[in-house]
Amino acid sequence: MAENRISIEGIAPINGTIPTTNQGNTASTPLFVTDGFPTGINFYTTQIADVPGVVAANNFISIFNPVGSGKVLKFYQFILLPWATAATSATTSLLVTKTSAASGGVLLAAASVSKFLSTTANSIAEVRTANPTVTKTGIAIVGIPPAITSAAQGISTTATLSPPTGASVACLPGEGVVVSTALGTVSQLWNMGFVWSES
Repeated sequence: MAENRISIEGIAPINGTIPTTNQGNTASTPLFVTDGFPTGINFYTTQIADVPGVVAANNFISIFNPVGSGKVLKFYQFILLPWATAATSATTSLLVTKTSAASGGVLLAAASVSKFLSTTANSIAEVRTANPTVTKTGIAIVGIPPAITSAAQGISTTATLSPPTGASVACLPGEGVVVSTALGTVSQLWNMGFVWSES
């Protein structure tokens, strides 16, 4: 992903303002981010790419709002691109679920979390990959099926979760989200990422 550039297809307005001033683009066109941000709200994004599936249960990425942060995380988009390198019949969907705890895995340094605007503060979110330990709460927010092919070739489908206008999934301090599968195969690969705000 190029610096300061992200596809925000279907991103929900905040107080009537969409965080871009680039005009004339269709919903599927990547938009250049500018300084048209609501006061006091910072936007961030993170993604992982070409991550192989795991036969056992696996947590691919979690984003957690630490206790005492004093911030609310609002998720405006989750983007997923599943594909396959070989024939696979694994049919277990990838799930996005809210969490009440997250630890372990690989913790991304705060300075490495991408900002929509380079002058904003580092994210307070704890972004973890490589199968972090989480405590899931409630049922999944969304389930997305994997790429499945009966031929020994890759296929790709794109899934984008965008909340309705003016709404978003929010995480208070001590809450977060995780992307996981109950099982899979190494022939599956996943590209996934989130867009969120902190205020």
